[in-house]
Amino acid sequence: NVLSEEYNFSLNNYLEEFYWIVDPIDGTRSYISGGDEYTVNIALIYKGEPYLGLIAHPPSKKIWYAKNKKLIIIDNGIQQFYKSSKKNLHDYPTIITSKESNLELESFLKKFKKIKRMKVSSSLKFCKLAEGQADIYPRFVSISKWDIAAGHAILNASGGELIDLDGNNISYNKKSSKTGKFLALSTKET
Repeated sequence: NVLSEEYNFSLNNYLEEFYWIVDPIDGTRSYISGGDEYTVNIALIYKGEPYLGLIAHPPSKKIWYAKNKKLIIIDNGIQQFYKSSKKNLHDYPTIITSKESNLELESFLKKFKKIKRMKVSSSLKFCKLAEGQADIYPRFVSISKWDIAAGHAILNASGGELIDLDGNNISYNKKSSKTGKFLALSTKET
């Protein structure tokens, strides 16, 4: 099965052992307005977890590809195997957010004495986390699974994780197209 916002499908498809999630243009507003913060996302979900993920960013000609916990980054045709290293959260973390804001997010940000805030659209947030350019992506408004599945695979392959607010891994085998609230972390919490 292939699940995408462009296709009609049954919510029962999310209960399948494996299925594809495709978002042909993540960051549609940026794309339509001539911006460059849009991506193409493809993920294979196996037993509720992202097994394979691909994010392509046409403006930069860059591709992030994760399979079986290994990450490859292709930058202008040059392929690099990403080696995960233990990233340290800085004294002043870089927190990446969507361009939209809400009270719960602003309350979360106030818990830190000092932060660097980076506002980014589309699944590029996950790519920045995977490459260590940001530490945390908090999401307090539920979004569609096709917006995060590929990024989730890439984040896992880089040594990061995506968890709900109770610290549990996000599962894709629930009868819903939405994610719920989550935290994406550039390194696993220990």
